[in-house]
Amino acid sequence: MFEYLVTMSKPVVSSRPHILAVLSIVVAAFLGILPAVSATAVGTLDQQATGTSTRWYYNMNNVSVGQVFTAGATGQLDRVTIDVLSFQGATTAPLVVNVFAVDGSGFPTGTSLASASVAQTSIPATVSTVAFDFSTPASVQSGTAYALVFTTSGSGEYHFENATTVPAGAKGIKPGAGNTGWQNYVDTGVTPNQTSFRFATYVTPSTSSPSPSATEDPTLVRTGMETSQTLILLGVGAFLLIAGGVMTNTVRAHARRK
Repeated sequence: MFEYLVTMSKPVVSSRPHILAVLSIVVAAFLGILPAVSATAVGTLDQQATGTSTRWYYNMNNVSVGQVFTAGATGQLDRVTIDVLSFQGATTAPLVVNVFAVDGSGFPTGTSLASASVAQTSIPATVSTVAFDFSTPASVQSGTAYALVFTTSGSGEYHFENATTVPAGAKGIKPGAGNTGWQNYVDTGVTPNQTSFRFATYVTPSTSSPSPSATEDPTLVRTGMETSQTLILLGVGAFLLIAGGVMTNTVRAHARRK
């Protein structure tokens, strides 16, 4: 009888708090990793102008410049980059880009298809590749021309680097006389004449692959879903399966003890 009473009075330790604690850790880890992966999941490099130039065009006092390109893939244009520097102290205004369709003359027309901005403090004083990510991407069609129009406000001053290797259908544009209208940008200070800025476009294809003529600049930070990120997701999935198995076994063991 004494032995029976001791057995009955033994405290029962519930495993439920431990299960909940493990589950909370798993969920927190997964939620912490997922934003970092999805934030870099942008489209594939589609069009790009490259090359090293000693010349640039500057943008100041509410002057806009633009870059026309022909999409090589049909899908969502979710990122563009431009090689640019900021005159620190000459501006505090952000650099803004808008995507437009082009008219028969190859100049921007209509309303903005997508817009993004980068703070002046995020643009270095030396030429750097600056990325603009669109929260709402623009839909683009393969073989159709579009214009990226870069603007700032006040006395903002940004310098855009010229390209020496330009994809078909790409050209720089600048304001016409009196800052009205548009005209093609041609830098005659070098040989051969330079007609484009250094830029890149990234598209998430919907029906076709990116243009095979697009060449990735190795100096650019790679974007899109990388192999390492895929492995992270696989690892998280495996971890969740293992954690689920452990919790299931713990519950079963606890049930048997009862």
